[in-house]
Amino acid sequence: MKDFNEQEFRFLRKALVHPVKLVRKQALLQIENPRLLQKFVMKSNDLDLKTIAFYKIGDEDIIKELAYASLDPNLRLYSIVNLKHQNDELFEYFVKEDPSFIVKREALEKIKGQETLIKLIKELTDPSLKKIALSKIADDYTLRRIAVSDPNPKIRAYALRQLNKPDPYYLYQRTLNDDDFFVRELACRMIKDQKLLSKLALETDDRLLAEQAIMQLQDLNELALLRMLVPSHLQHTVAKRIGELTS
Repeated sequence: MKDFNEQEFRFLRKALVHPVKLVRKQALLQIENPRLLQKFVMKSNDLDLKTIAFYKIGDEDIIKELAYASLDPNLRLYSIVNLKHQNDELFEYFVKEDPSFIVKREALEKIKGQETLIKLIKELTDPSLKKIALSKIADDYTLRRIAVSDPNPKIRAYALRQLNKPDPYYLYQRTLNDDDFFVRELACRMIKDQKLLSKLALETDDRLLAEQAIMQLQDLNELALLRMLVPSHLQHTVAKRIGELTS
């Protein structure tokens, strides 16, 4: 890193205190030392000039220092965006500890490690952040676990939607066993297997879900068999579905 020199110090002072913005900008453009640029960023109240100085720094260690030290959430955000060669531990710190949602969100977007993401999904309380972490989970096994265990039904539903290859038997079990109706309904809507939909229509105690399963059926043979087996309060729904498919 280039040593400080007296001329650059004078430019720094002028960039910070001169009453005319154009003069401050011209002085700033003369500064090349990253540490002096860092001082300007930390001390200046001029957002435009702070942004110019920030993007002149180019030293990732200094940018990391700014991320930790700055009280300005916009500056912390710029720092996170421009950190290219850091491990997940640094970004995890900002997801957990930074008071600004936009900083948390950007730090979370930077995390690649699946184990770190899984840990954050368990620890985070903000549904918006949990959804971002879920969107980065690559394997269905983990998503299925979250769709069963997360206490927030909206997160369970989001995990179901993220499945790459939904297992119809797993969806069938979620339709029967989740304690939230909207999660059960979503799981039902995701089932394509005709025999499982018929089985669901017969086994669920929830009339709305039974009707939903019937209305998803495409197989007339399954519907004809179902018509003989369903209780009387579902007969109309089966007949309506057969009518829709044969009209």
